[in-house]
Amino acid sequence: MYGWNPFPPVPDADIPILVLGAGKDLLVPSGQVHATARALRTDAVIVPDMGHTMMLEPGWEDVAERVEGWLKETL
Repeated sequence: MYGWNPFPPVPDADIPILVLGAGKDLLVPSGQVHATARALRTDAVIVPDMGHTMMLEPGWEDVAERVEGWLKETL
């Protein structure tokens, strides 16, 4: 958005990455979230009933639990 770099460096394949998207995001469509995940060699997780500001939405606890679960499982 601010000084977009069309070819940012891709992290090493052995670095775990969580890609989260919001199903009702009007700024970043789920297709772009999935494309980002593919570029980073992982799968996207789309939270269906969330908007762009997931941490401020009702039900934010579900998103936080997903992140916490991923951290515990992955690290």
